[in-house]
Amino acid sequence: MPEAKKPDPLSRVGASIFGSAVAEVVTLPIDTCKVRLQLQHVEAGVAPRYSGMVSTAMKVASEEGAAALFKGLVPALLRQCSYTPIAMLLYEPVRDCMVAPGEQVALWQRLLAGGVSGGIGIAIMNPTEVVKTRMQANTGSSIPMGKIVGEVLKKDGITGFWAGVNPNIGERGVRAERCDV
Repeated sequence: MPEAKKPDPLSRVGASIFGSAVAEVVTLPIDTCKVRLQLQHVEAGVAPRYSGMVSTAMKVASEEGAAALFKGLVPALLRQCSYTPIAMLLYEPVRDCMVAPGEQVALWQRLLAGGVSGGIGIAIMNPTEVVKTRMQANTGSSIPMGKIVGEVLKKDGITGFWAGVNPNIGERGVRAERCDV
């Protein structure tokens, strides 16, 4: 039986971008609800505005329109479609730095290489996460990305775009992006 041909790197990157985009579009409404639930202000004796994922989605859709569940789609797609190829392209060089030439790569080295590669990709793309989250948190009409970028720069400076980078790396970066197991 002939050995399966390994896809070329460009095909792998293209497939990762496509898959990342589809996954982001499908899951963005859930992420929007998560952001709304996390950022709501709960006062003593007052019922919270949102009470769960489904009720949050229904409330957002009824009050702001169904499109509001997709606030932040452009920066989310930019982040996801950039982060995944970055992590994929970095994986092999990072992995190869961990072993001597010709040495067998251990599973833990593959996992570590995936985590490091993913962490680097997420750290690079964190500014898009900041913009996306601020767009999702806005309960009024949509705010243009450029305005949010200006607000972050004015209030927090360039470092404001890396707010939350540590937990973001922990959430996404430690997942092994690709393991040749």
